[in-house]
Formats: sequence, structure tokens, C-alpha cells
Amino acid sequence: MDAGDPGRVVVVEDDLIVRTLLSKSLRGAGYVVEAAADGREGLDIVRRLQPDLVLTDWMMPEMDGPTLIEALRDDAMLRRTYVILLTSKDKRADRISGLELGADDYLVKPWTDDELLAHVRSGLRIQALQRELAIVERKGALLTMAATLGHEINNPLTTLTAAILMARRHPPEGEALIEFLERCQRQTDRIAGVVRSLEQLTEPLETNYLGACSMLELSHDDAKGAVRPR
Repeated sequence: MDAGDPGRVVVVEDDLIVRTLLSKSLRGAGYVVEAAADGREGLDIVRRLQPDLVLTDWMMPEMDGPTLIEALRDDAMLRRTYVILLTSKDKRADRISGLELGADDYLVKPWTDDELLAHVRSGLRIQALQRELAIVERKGALLTMAATLGHEINNPLTTLTAAILMARRHPPEGEALIEFLERCQRQTDRIAGVVRSLEQLTEPLETNYLGACSMLELSHDDAKGAVRPR
């Protein structure tokens, strides 16, 4: 949701009158609204629109509210969508059940426009905070990756650069040349091992470096090709 954009809302409700009233109230408040008559149609719209918030009825034909919520939570692109479950079920057990089914909020019929819009505004604020948190987490991950690469690759590069500099000043011959080439090979193998470790990384684990900088824990390939932990 960009600044100045109040938000995109998908209304999923099988009752035409209720669906119309909800859509009218939300559009009147400035929201971009699309509506669906059942959960299956609603899911198609959500996948296309990727809205900020979904307001769905509980009991519907084709696909009910809980099944729609389950489908959203199973979709990696949609699982963070904020969902308000709208229903006439107003018992405490029903409210608890709705939240346990995966809804983020619960609105009971009949509702007032003030109540409806308050729930929607609250949901959109939470969504905005979650997006900000995700941005911060991504920045942190990039900084961690940069610190890891800087440390893991800089060490063998420093050794390799020093060896090349010495070889230029005093060109090696015979066994000295063989030792020089082997030293260079060991450092290039270390760099290649870091690259392989990054390619194979599936569960990033962080460790503190010098007490302040976070780095990724990587495994390195030794000269024989075996993987050894740091």
C-alpha cells in the first residue's frame, strides 16, 4: 500500500445485499474494493489483486470462509494477507474458533459502519507495520551477507594477493614455483568453497563476529572435497 493509497480490500460474501452494503461502505471511505460471491471466486480475485485486506463471510457455498483462509495461509505469496472473518456467530467459542482457523480479526453481524471501518483501519495499520518489519529484516539479511562475504573471501584474497606480489618481485623456480602454485590453489579453493556453501545454504544461521557484527555460519570444502563446519 503506497502513501496516499488507502488500501485494497476484497469482500467475499454470498448474500448480495450484505456484499453490496459492505462494498459501498468501504468505497465511501476511499478504499479500492472488489467483491466475490463465494470463497472460490474470492480466492481467484485475491490471487490476481493481492489486496491489503480480505473481509470474508464464514458460511458460503463452493468454498466457505475457513477454507478460503486456509488456502491463503498455504500460499507463500498470500499468507500474510490480513483477514477479517465476518459472521453472525457471536458466541465466545465461535470467536475463538474463528481466530484459531487463521483469521486475524473477527466482526459480528450486524455491524455499524464505524465498527467496520475501525476494524479495517486497524488491520491495514498492522499490515503496514508488517511490511516495514519485512523491509528491515531484508536489509539486515543483506548486511549479514555482505559481512560474511567480506570476511570469508577477503582472507584468502589477501593471502593470494601477497603471494602474487612476492612472486613478481622474486619469480619462483623449481620447487618454489610448485609451492607457489599450490599456495595459490589452496586460496582459490577456499574462495570456491565459500561460493559453494552459499549456493547450498538452505537454513541460514547467524553467529556474532567480534561481538558486534552478525555473520552467516558456513561450511567450507577442504582440499579433499569433504565439508567441515567452521
